[in-house]
Amino acid sequence: KRLFESEPAGNSKAIPLGDAARSYGAVFTFRKGVYFVRLVVYQETPQTSDALAVLARAIEGRLP
Repeated sequence: KRLFESEPAGNSKAIPLGDAARSYGAVFTFRKGVYFVRLVVYQETPQTSDALAVLARAIEGRLP
């Protein structure tokens, strides 16, 4: 929880994922219970945000 909250929310967009989540465009971060997940892409395309959302939901579903 502290790691997630220590990051500036600045230009992020809240997303419905886990206990709390943010999208920074090419970066998704979320926490669920004791787990903190950060997904980063290094080459953005118009599909980047949707692809990250699908991957993040898949990871969230595997966490206890």
